[in-house]
Amino acid sequence: MEPDGRRTNLTRHPARDHLPAWSPDGERIVFSSRRDGNDEVYVMRADGSGIRNLTNHPSVDVMAKWSPDGTRIVFVSNRDGGFRLHVMTAEGTDVRPVER
Repeated sequence: MEPDGRRTNLTRHPARDHLPAWSPDGERIVFSSRRDGNDEVYVMRADGSGIRNLTNHPSVDVMAKWSPDGTRIVFVSNRDGGFRLHVMTAEGTDVRPVER
C-alpha cells in the first residue's frame, strides 16, 4: 500500500494473487496464487521482484502468515486430507502439519 493509502499491484499476473501478508521485517510478502492451476503459497520481495513458489504441491495451500521472527510461515492446506494448519521454513522447506 502506498503512503497515501492507494494500493499497488506488485505481481501483475493474470492469475488470482490474493491474501498477502508482510514479513515482520517488511522485506518480503507471502501470498496465495493460482498461477500453477491451484492455490499455492508464494513469496516475493517487497518491491514485487523475486517471486518464488514455496509449496508447489497439488493440494490447496492458502492463508499464509509469518511467524513473529520471520523464520517460518504457517498456512492452511488440505494435503493431508482435511484442511488444517501446516508450517514451513521461510524458504519453503520442512513442511509439516501443526500438531494440536
